[in-house]
Amino acid sequence: GALPAVLTTPENNFFGADLLPLFQWQAVEDAISYQIQVSTQSNFASTEINESDITTLEYQTPENMELEELTQYFWRVRAKYSNDEYGLWSKKYNFITTGSLTQPVLIAPENNITGLSPNVQFTWTGSIAATNYILQVSNNIDFTDLVINETELTNTIFNATGLEQNAQYWWRVNMYNATDTSGWSEEWTFSTGQFFQIGNGTTYNPQFVYPAPYGNMNAGARQQYLILAEEITAAGGGAGYLTSLSFNVAILYSGAGLQDYEI
Repeated sequence: GALPAVLTTPENNFFGADLLPLFQWQAVEDAISYQIQVSTQSNFASTEINESDITTLEYQTPENMELEELTQYFWRVRAKYSNDEYGLWSKKYNFITTGSLTQPVLIAPENNITGLSPNVQFTWTGSIAATNYILQVSNNIDFTDLVINETELTNTIFNATGLEQNAQYWWRVNMYNATDTSGWSEEWTFSTGQFFQIGNGTTYNPQFVYPAPYGNMNAGARQQYLILAEEITAAGGGAGYLTSLSFNVAILYSGAGLQDYEI
């Protein structure tokens, strides 16, 4: 059988397509007409455009079928022959329509949150029409002292490391593509807390040997850790309340679960 049609315009993965696009493809041998389908779904379960009996190698979207802004569409074409049978569908191409990018909406860290770890995960809402995002984190509210200025992010998430402890930061995001740049998001603020680590050893004893939680087996286990004030000071801690505590655990689920285990 004849080869399927080859699509040409708009090209695959095209950004900024007109809302009344002109679709073009190459001729298929022995074809008497063509059918085009345009859909927001990659499986063409429903279609925005479904036109048959096109006798040229192009289709101009009519005014009354204008596409939506900043939306991804898929399109494909197939040939029809003199025996009224259709050929194979072409490869499906996708494109994203033009439009003004709206400003991103910040998600996390929540505005005015305090006590964060100096390793912060930033997330925000994006747009399928954006190719990149800019994340700025500043020591001040007017963003003249940037500690992070990522200008070509491709995802709506960024993991920052190495921020200062006990510090306040402000952050904002915008997005852009080849034809448009959004305004900045709202400007949110957060503060890091103070964290310190006592010890950095990684050796551990077998699970049934004291002082492991199973150290004295069936009768249960009780352990106490005594950490001196000078150890906290040496590790970077200061006076004030301890608000959280974590442990470096060597092995999880090494046997049957301990019942009524408390820290």
